[in-house]
Amino acid sequence: MYSKAYGRTENPSVIFIHGGPSGNATLFEATTAQKLADRGFYVIAYDRRGEGRSIDSTATFAYEEAIRDLNEIYKLYNIKKTNLIAHSFGGLVGTIFTEQNPEKVNALVLAGALFSQQETYDHILGTTKAIYQKQNESLMLSKITEIENLDKNSAAYRKRCFELAGQNNYFKMPSPTSEANNLRNNYEQSDFFKNNIRNS
Repeated sequence: MYSKAYGRTENPSVIFIHGGPSGNATLFEATTAQKLADRGFYVIAYDRRGEGRSIDSTATFAYEEAIRDLNEIYKLYNIKKTNLIAHSFGGLVGTIFTEQNPEKVNALVLAGALFSQQETYDHILGTTKAIYQKQNESLMLSKITEIENLDKNSAAYRKRCFELAGQNNYFKMPSPTSEANNLRNNYEQSDFFKNNIRNS
Protein backbone atom coordinates (compact mmCIF):
# COMPACT_ATOMS: atom_id res chain seq x y z
CA MET A 1 0.00 0.00 0.00
CA TYR A 2 1.38 3.40 -0.97
CA SER A 3 1.93 5.84 1.90
CA LYS A 4 4.16 8.80 2.66
CA ALA A 5 4.79 10.90 5.77
CA TYR A 6 5.60 14.60 5.93
CA GLY A 7 7.07 16.43 8.91
CA ARG A 8 8.52 15.34 12.23
CA THR A 9 7.25 12.28 14.08
CA GLU A 10 7.10 14.12 17.42
CA ASN A 11 4.50 16.60 16.09
CA PRO A 12 0.73 16.02 16.37
CA SER A 13 -0.24 13.57 13.65
CA VAL A 14 -2.77 13.85 10.84
CA ILE A 15 -3.85 11.06 8.50
CA PHE A 16 -5.53 12.03 5.22
CA ILE A 17 -8.22 9.66 3.85
CA HIS A 18 -8.84 10.34 0.15
CA GLY A 19 -12.07 10.11 -1.83
CA GLY A 20 -13.08 7.43 -4.27
CA PRO A 21 -13.40 4.57 -4.77
CA SER A 22 -10.79 4.88 -7.52
CA GLY A 23 -9.31 8.01 -5.94
CA ASN A 24 -5.91 8.77 -4.46
CA ALA A 25 -4.12 11.29 -2.24
CA THR A 26 -2.06 13.02 -4.96
CA LEU A 27 -3.90 16.37 -4.93
CA PHE A 28 -3.71 16.55 -1.12
CA GLU A 29 -0.01 15.70 -1.20
CA ALA A 30 0.75 18.24 -3.92
CA THR A 31 -1.15 21.12 -2.32
CA THR A 32 -1.52 20.54 1.41
CA ALA A 33 0.58 17.81 3.06
CA GLN A 34 3.88 19.70 3.25
CA LYS A 35 2.13 22.96 4.20
CA LEU A 36 0.54 21.23 7.20
CA ALA A 37 3.90 19.68 8.10
CA ASP A 38 5.48 23.14 7.95
CA ARG A 39 2.87 24.31 10.45
CA GLY A 40 3.88 21.67 12.98
CA PHE A 41 2.02 18.49 12.05
CA TYR A 42 3.18 14.99 11.21
CA VAL A 43 1.13 14.29 8.09
CA ILE A 44 0.50 10.87 6.59
CA ALA A 45 -1.10 10.36 3.19
CA TYR A 46 -1.89 6.98 1.67
CA ASP A 47 -3.82 5.40 -1.20
CA ARG A 48 -6.27 2.70 -0.15
CA ARG A 49 -5.75 -0.86 -1.36
CA GLY A 50 -6.56 -1.18 -5.07
CA GLU A 51 -6.75 2.60 -5.53
CA GLY A 52 -4.26 5.12 -6.91
CA ARG A 53 -0.68 3.98 -6.36
CA SER A 54 -1.75 0.99 -4.22
CA ILE A 55 -2.25 -1.43 -7.08
CA ASP A 56 -3.94 -4.64 -5.91
CA SER A 57 -6.11 -6.70 -8.25
CA THR A 58 -7.58 -8.59 -5.26
CA ALA A 59 -8.97 -5.46 -3.56
CA THR A 60 -12.65 -5.68 -2.60
CA PHE A 61 -13.30 -1.93 -2.06
CA ALA A 62 -15.41 -2.82 0.98
CA TYR A 63 -15.59 -0.69 4.12
CA GLU A 64 -14.10 -3.56 6.17
CA GLU A 65 -11.03 -3.59 3.92
CA ALA A 66 -10.69 0.21 4.10
CA ILE A 67 -10.85 0.06 7.93
CA ARG A 68 -8.22 -2.72 8.02
CA ASP A 69 -5.95 -0.70 5.75
CA LEU A 70 -6.32 2.41 7.93
CA ASN A 71 -5.42 0.32 10.98
CA GLU A 72 -2.33 -0.86 9.06
CA ILE A 73 -1.31 2.79 8.50
CA TYR A 74 -1.61 3.37 12.26
CA LYS A 75 0.69 0.39 12.89
CA LEU A 76 3.17 1.28 10.14
CA TYR A 77 3.67 4.81 11.51
CA ASN A 78 3.32 3.83 15.19
CA ILE A 79 0.28 6.07 15.67
CA LYS A 80 -1.84 5.54 18.78
CA LYS A 81 -4.27 8.43 18.38
CA THR A 82 -4.51 10.97 15.56
CA ASN A 83 -6.50 13.58 13.71
CA LEU A 84 -8.21 12.38 10.55
CA ILE A 85 -8.91 14.57 7.52
CA ALA A 86 -11.37 12.70 5.32
CA HIS A 87 -12.52 13.76 1.85
CA SER A 88 -15.67 12.67 -0.01
CA PHE A 89 -15.98 8.86 0.17
CA GLY A 90 -13.05 8.97 2.60
CA GLY A 91 -15.43 10.83 4.93
CA LEU A 92 -17.59 7.72 5.13
CA VAL A 93 -14.53 5.56 5.81
CA GLY A 94 -13.31 8.03 8.46
CA THR A 95 -16.71 8.21 10.14
CA ILE A 96 -17.09 4.44 10.34
CA PHE A 97 -13.51 4.11 11.59
CA THR A 98 -14.09 6.78 14.26
CA GLU A 99 -17.33 5.14 15.37
CA GLN A 100 -15.58 1.76 15.70
CA ASN A 101 -12.32 3.14 17.18
CA PRO A 102 -13.05 6.34 19.13
CA GLU A 103 -9.95 5.80 21.26
CA LYS A 104 -7.77 6.20 18.13
CA VAL A 105 -9.16 9.56 16.95
CA ASN A 106 -8.57 13.03 18.40
CA ALA A 107 -10.62 14.80 15.73
CA LEU A 108 -12.37 13.91 12.50
CA VAL A 109 -12.38 16.68 9.88
CA LEU A 110 -14.79 16.04 7.00
CA ALA A 111 -14.36 17.71 3.62
CA GLY A 112 -17.14 17.15 1.10
CA ALA A 113 -18.21 13.90 2.76
CA LEU A 114 -21.14 12.14 1.09
CA PHE A 115 -23.68 11.71 3.86
CA SER A 116 -26.75 12.51 1.80
CA GLN A 117 -25.72 10.29 -1.06
CA GLN A 118 -29.12 9.77 -2.62
CA GLU A 119 -29.80 13.53 -2.42
CA THR A 120 -26.49 14.07 -4.24
CA TYR A 121 -27.36 11.55 -6.95
CA ASP A 122 -30.89 12.99 -7.32
CA HIS A 123 -29.36 16.47 -7.71
CA ILE A 124 -26.90 15.27 -10.37
CA LEU A 125 -29.60 13.45 -12.34
CA GLY A 126 -32.19 16.23 -12.01
CA THR A 127 -29.91 19.10 -12.97
CA THR A 128 -28.23 17.29 -15.86
CA LYS A 129 -31.63 16.17 -17.13
CA ALA A 130 -32.71 19.83 -17.20
CA ILE A 131 -29.54 20.76 -19.12
CA TYR A 132 -30.08 18.04 -21.72
CA GLN A 133 -33.80 18.79 -22.06
CA LYS A 134 -32.95 22.42 -22.78
CA GLN A 135 -30.38 21.29 -25.38
CA ASN A 136 -32.79 18.65 -26.76
CA GLU A 137 -30.08 15.98 -26.31
CA SER A 138 -32.11 12.79 -26.65
CA LEU A 139 -29.09 10.46 -26.42
CA MET A 140 -27.98 11.92 -23.07
CA LEU A 141 -31.57 11.92 -21.79
CA SER A 142 -31.82 8.21 -22.60
CA LYS A 143 -28.55 7.63 -20.72
CA ILE A 144 -30.01 9.40 -17.68
CA THR A 145 -33.10 7.17 -17.90
CA GLU A 146 -30.78 4.12 -17.96
CA ILE A 147 -29.04 5.38 -14.81
CA GLU A 148 -32.36 6.08 -13.07
CA ASN A 149 -33.41 2.47 -13.73
CA LEU A 150 -30.27 0.99 -12.10
CA ASP A 151 -30.32 -0.38 -8.56
CA LYS A 152 -29.75 2.73 -6.43
CA ASN A 153 -27.56 0.73 -4.04
CA SER A 154 -25.22 -0.52 -6.77
CA ALA A 155 -21.70 0.59 -7.58
CA ALA A 156 -22.77 0.93 -11.23
CA TYR A 157 -25.43 3.51 -10.27
CA ARG A 158 -22.97 5.53 -8.19
CA LYS A 159 -20.29 5.36 -10.88
CA ARG A 160 -22.60 6.45 -13.69
CA CYS A 161 -23.99 9.35 -11.61
CA PHE A 162 -20.47 10.63 -10.93
CA GLU A 163 -19.40 10.11 -14.56
CA LEU A 164 -22.38 12.27 -15.57
CA ALA A 165 -21.35 14.91 -13.03
CA GLY A 166 -17.78 14.87 -14.35
CA GLN A 167 -18.93 15.23 -17.97
CA ASN A 168 -20.82 18.35 -16.91
CA ASN A 169 -17.90 19.88 -14.94
CA TYR A 170 -19.60 19.52 -11.54
CA PHE A 171 -16.20 18.83 -9.96
CA LYS A 172 -14.67 22.08 -11.24
CA MET A 173 -14.87 25.39 -9.43
CA PRO A 174 -17.28 27.69 -11.30
CA SER A 175 -15.28 30.86 -10.55
CA PRO A 176 -11.77 29.89 -9.42
CA THR A 177 -9.56 32.56 -7.89
CA SER A 178 -6.07 33.19 -9.27
CA GLU A 179 -4.70 31.34 -6.22
CA ALA A 180 -6.91 28.33 -7.02
CA ASN A 181 -5.79 28.42 -10.65
CA ASN A 182 -2.13 28.56 -9.57
CA LEU A 183 -2.63 25.60 -7.21
CA ARG A 184 -4.27 23.60 -10.00
CA ASN A 185 -1.58 24.53 -12.56
CA ASN A 186 1.25 23.68 -10.15
CA TYR A 187 -0.42 20.35 -9.37
CA GLU A 188 -0.80 19.53 -13.07
CA GLN A 189 2.92 20.23 -13.62
CA SER A 190 3.99 18.07 -10.67
CA ASP A 191 5.02 14.43 -10.38
CA PHE A 192 1.94 13.96 -8.19
CA PHE A 193 -0.31 14.66 -11.16
CA LYS A 194 1.65 12.15 -13.25
CA ASN A 195 0.80 9.60 -10.53
CA ASN A 196 -2.87 10.55 -10.37
CA ILE A 197 -3.87 6.97 -11.17
CA ARG A 198 -7.61 6.27 -11.41
CA ASN A 199 -8.32 2.54 -11.19
CA SER A 200 -11.87 2.40 -12.50
